[in-house]
Amino acid sequence: MSKIFPCISICTFALIFTSVQAAQPAVGKKSSLSAKKFKNVKKVATKKNIQAFTAKSVGRNVRIRATADLDAQVVGELKKDDYVVVLGEKGDFYAVEPLSGTKAYIFRGFVIDGCVEGQHVNVRLAPNRDALVIGHYSTGKKIEGKVDRSSNKWLEIETPATTRFYVAKEYLKYVGNKDMKAIYDKRKEKVTALLGKANKCTLEEFQKTFQEINIEKVTDNYKTIVNDFNEFKDEVKLASNKLLDVQESYLRKKITYLESQTLQKPGISYASSKVMTQEQSTFSPADLMKMWEPVEESLFTNWASSHLSKDIRDFYAEQKRHGVELTGTIEKYRDPVFNAPGSFLLKVEGRIHSYLYSTQVDLSQFEGKKISIKAQSRDNNNFAFPAFYVLDAE
Repeated sequence: MSKIFPCISICTFALIFTSVQAAQPAVGKKSSLSAKKFKNVKKVATKKNIQAFTAKSVGRNVRIRATADLDAQVVGELKKDDYVVVLGEKGDFYAVEPLSGTKAYIFRGFVIDGCVEGQHVNVRLAPNRDALVIGHYSTGKKIEGKVDRSSNKWLEIETPATTRFYVAKEYLKYVGNKDMKAIYDKRKEKVTALLGKANKCTLEEFQKTFQEINIEKVTDNYKTIVNDFNEFKDEVKLASNKLLDVQESYLRKKITYLESQTLQKPGISYASSKVMTQEQSTFSPADLMKMWEPVEESLFTNWASSHLSKDIRDFYAEQKRHGVELTGTIEKYRDPVFNAPGSFLLKVEGRIHSYLYSTQVDLSQFEGKKISIKAQSRDNNNFAFPAFYVLDAE
């Protein structure tokens, strides 16, 4: 009997060990399909003879790889000027920390009460059995995580501290010590929050009447981004564009407000001039052209006084010879303001460039379209943008 018990114990242990190994998700086994698509992170002899430092990406869409090999799986990309922490080197590659926000996944069946139960349990880069293995945990390792939304069989956790990815040296440039990355990340969070705050403030303020708008409150946040966060080029560009949009919108509101105040003054009437009242929303295309004839007749009369024996065709021929060529998108000018300098707007890259009108070209047929025009300068009546008379359009 004493000889039978050891045999039973050994057999029982072998059976249990075999069962555990079989239950573990894809530990030590790869199908022929997954072997072709993914390469697990290998334990490489990364050199430790360099001091950790922060580096900046000097290229666009710089690839981050699983191992120090050009054929290794790509696990992410760096945009130009992104920061990473370099912890070592291997050949032509730097070993870097995973990017901020990178998550790892572990099969829930091997986590009980916040502790790993099992030996050499795979930690993967995505919640599936074919995903890249980026580390291993064994029995007793405490972890914190949350159930993955896409698959409740997996826990989303922080990447293991030993995880390293690789970037070709030629695409990274030294910028400072290891702490620089943490400083950069905090400033990144701050500028992102500031941009969101500025956009929200703009929306809230421009829902108010002109008199209630606090324009300094709106513009200050954008100006702070432009002046104090120049290392974040994308955010600075967004802030600069938004600042221009805000200033343009505010100016238009101001003009509308001032003109409405003028029209409300007692004893003043502008009913004799359609150009002044500029209530164009119900005008036909022909009316939009005809309303400007008095203005053009006045200009021709002045010109003809010094050009004897010339007629209006000569006038416009000379205007065309000295005109300018402009390209943009045509939109109808819909603000009902006094003395507006045009019936249409020319927009270039989404921004107002000038006011337009014509007695020769039906501009309404080009509304919403990008066109090229031949035009001559006209009085803009002290409005924010120049005004032009359209001589030809295509």
